[in-house]
Amino acid sequence: MRFTQNLYLVNKNQLVRLLGIIFMIEGSTMILPLVSAALHNEHKCMIAFAVTGSVIVAAGLLIRRFVPSIDSRLRSRDGFLFVIVSMFCAILIGAIPYLAAGYGYSFTDAWFESASGWTTTGAFVLNKRELPFSLILWKSEMNFMGGFVMIFLTVSIFQKLGIGSQKSVAQDLPGANFEKLGNKVSDTARILLTVYIALALVELTLLISQGMTPYYALVNSLSTMSTSGIIDLSAASGSFDLTARMKFIMTIFTILASLNFVVYYLIYTRKFRLAFHNYEIKLYLIEIAACTIAIALPLWIDGRYTAVSSIGNAFVQTVSYASTSGFTLSDINSWPTFSRTILIFLPLIGGCGFSTASGLRVHRAVILFKVVVRGFYKRIHPKSMRAVIVNGKAIPADRVASITVLTLLYFAVLVVAAVVFSLQDLGIETSFTASLACLTNNGTGFGLVKSGSFALFSPPLRWFATFVMIAGKLELFGFFVLFSRSFWDTNRVTS
Repeated sequence: MRFTQNLYLVNKNQLVRLLGIIFMIEGSTMILPLVSAALHNEHKCMIAFAVTGSVIVAAGLLIRRFVPSIDSRLRSRDGFLFVIVSMFCAILIGAIPYLAAGYGYSFTDAWFESASGWTTTGAFVLNKRELPFSLILWKSEMNFMGGFVMIFLTVSIFQKLGIGSQKSVAQDLPGANFEKLGNKVSDTARILLTVYIALALVELTLLISQGMTPYYALVNSLSTMSTSGIIDLSAASGSFDLTARMKFIMTIFTILASLNFVVYYLIYTRKFRLAFHNYEIKLYLIEIAACTIAIALPLWIDGRYTAVSSIGNAFVQTVSYASTSGFTLSDINSWPTFSRTILIFLPLIGGCGFSTASGLRVHRAVILFKVVVRGFYKRIHPKSMRAVIVNGKAIPADRVASITVLTLLYFAVLVVAAVVFSLQDLGIETSFTASLACLTNNGTGFGLVKSGSFALFSPPLRWFATFVMIAGKLELFGFFVLFSRSFWDTNRVTS
């Protein structure tokens, strides 16, 4: 009864109108796979994308035309609800082409592929080597849109909803003062989207120049820039070989996509001094370099590769796991335990804040480390008042508490998800790394999920995996807030 009463107090008209925009955007993006289907003579897919895209765009236009905007003011409750509902709607729409194509895919598998795409997880249940070209491109396109979705929501949608400001945009980004970056956050969003697309186009051009076909160059540019992984179908297509230069290009752009996008904004606005003094990026690059050396040494000592090959393979897989891209270009299951252990924990930290990567993020890891150091200090000096200092600035106590709670929740979900995956009795390594792959949106693990395929799991566990992916992409709070009693509390409905 209380839920029904509170649902009536949600600004439904404005939420539905915003969903209409989502419909129009996602429907219009089906033009690209439609063209691909036409070029590859995939008639069933061509019809599926043409009909689905037209209907979805028409639905969005009708919503915007006939649903009145009674009250444009939205509360924080409305904002959270919009983010979650829009994510589920986007995933549902993304699953329709798989079903409409008429290849016999189940709704469970279609939902999994779409959820994996929008959350940039990169995991799959359908055999990529047997999928039509247009559906592979569609998933890469969902990856690309999903890669920017959190940045876009943070700097544009949240502000429009009235639940955020320039100050709140940077609340998890020490040193990023948006009041100094620009006057309109919506302008910032447009600039970042321009940079995002520009980087993808540069990568596309470089891959084509190295002999990769335009189709595969486009697919991999969309996937790597969203830190969803590398789609290696070169052996199946027979049209090109994935050379060392191609791997290097895609690895570099994966790093660029996992860096703090505030730096790109600063470079765009010619504030080079601020851009090159971002401590988070420095630590992230140091992390990649240190882990590359640590992983390469056992590979070289073990005689598995030469010194150069050890460094090369270690570098590619370090970037893959640190950026939560999750692609595997080597047989990492046979690597020494020490090397694999490092790889397992890299996605937990993840990439930089304000990037397409997932995980806890580097800046939060730094704050947590400082909290531990402060804990030791206070044990020695119990009466001391010592703040958590990062990059020369004191971090507010409420923010430190928020990050601490998020970390505890993160590990709690990781453990619970691992227990749930273990119900299928596939081994501890598979169950734990499957949980890690979903929560961090890394997509791949070890054991039986080393390739990123979740086809071995039963349909109920595939559904469970998608919800873990969504929770991880929305950084847990954005997902679990709906299950909070205070979220639906009548006495707090005006908040």
